[in-house]
Amino acid sequence: MSARAARESLHNFLAYIIELHMKIYLRKPTFSDMQQILEYHAEYHGLPGMIGSLDCMKWEWELCPTAWQGSYTSGYYGMPAMMLEAIASQDLWIWQAFFGVPGSHNDINIIHHSPLYNDQINGIGSKGTFFCKWG
Repeated sequence: MSARAARESLHNFLAYIIELHMKIYLRKPTFSDMQQILEYHAEYHGLPGMIGSLDCMKWEWELCPTAWQGSYTSGYYGMPAMMLEAIASQDLWIWQAFFGVPGSHNDINIIHHSPLYNDQINGIGSKGTFFCKWG
């Protein structure tokens, strides 16, 4: 298979996956979704106000341009990396994913670049009664 045919096949496959799952899985939670998530955590785990599990991971960037390596390299890992932030609910619905923050960030300060944080601060985020707790 040629590289062009492989790219076109992948593009068509992904377009179909997006079309198939967009209305259910490729969207932010609605108010009623948030309330269901909150009720589940309060009832089953005794964690009122919890909306999901937020986690960040570093993804090594082997072909990072030389000019960007300083911003994308942390002293801890010593290699260029990007951060991936994802939030999943109990049913493994990944309803927030944010990729591309320089790897020199850590799990605490990456939230300040996240669309989730910015949407909440600007009043356009998911509606619901919840709170953030670090630790």
